[in-house]
Amino acid sequence: MKIEYWAGSDMLNIHLVERPSIESEEVADDFVFDYDEQGRVVCIEVANASERVDLSEIKKQAVVMQDSMEPVEIFSVREVADQLDVGVRAIQKTLKQMADAGQAVGKRTGQTSSIYLWADQVEQVKQWRAQRRPGRPRKEEVLG
Repeated sequence: MKIEYWAGSDMLNIHLVERPSIESEEVADDFVFDYDEQGRVVCIEVANASERVDLSEIKKQAVVMQDSMEPVEIFSVREVADQLDVGVRAIQKTLKQMADAGQAVGKRTGQTSSIYLWADQVEQVKQWRAQRRPGRPRKEEVLG
């Protein structure tokens, strides 16, 4: 079995076997089964995967791809926080500040769903945090 997640198009492909498919059928919204000559499912395609599947579990087994065909890593906010040795809330605030400044990073599929970031976006978060002091400004900085 081979699992691929295409980050750019938000498509998940689960190849059950390495046989060519000859027919495809949409079995539900965003779910397509590919069948071989004997009518057996050889691949399951999931469109809008970040809305339909918990990617935090899938990414442990999947090859994550950008549209460029190069594998990439995706990270949860918790993983980014752990990398930077800060709390999850600090990363959430940073992402909000970046979005407010017009530099939106990460993908969230719903109000309560997890946020995922590509490796290059994690670097953007690191740069953003390095250029800005975390926490409240000092009193003398505010008063000038």
